[in-house]
Amino acid sequence: MMFPASEEAVRAALRHWRGAVAGMGEVGDLMDRSEIVLAEVLNNIAEHGRVDAATGWIGLRCDPGPLGLRFVVTDRGRPLPPALLTPWPTARPCRRILTCPTCPKVVSAGR
Repeated sequence: MMFPASEEAVRAALRHWRGAVAGMGEVGDLMDRSEIVLAEVLNNIAEHGRVDAATGWIGLRCDPGPLGLRFVVTDRGRPLPPALLTPWPTARPCRRILTCPTCPKVVSAGR
């Protein structure tokens, strides 16, 4: 789904997403936990990533799988500052940065 990067559109998209996931059958608290993460991601894009009205669109795709839900979120807004993508000095080295404990695939490979 595609929707404007605004607070109102994010709320509407989350309601739509929740209804679609509920129609998939028994998902337990996976829906509640993933909604919290998804809301944070979408709201951050709407609040901080939008450059202007023309680029202020968010793409959201959710694929159910045997081990959970896989999300793809896209936007054409500002990138995160590199300092926010650099691990803390005390962080352990990690080959996988963004992984889902219920999914076998790496979402984004690290160094």
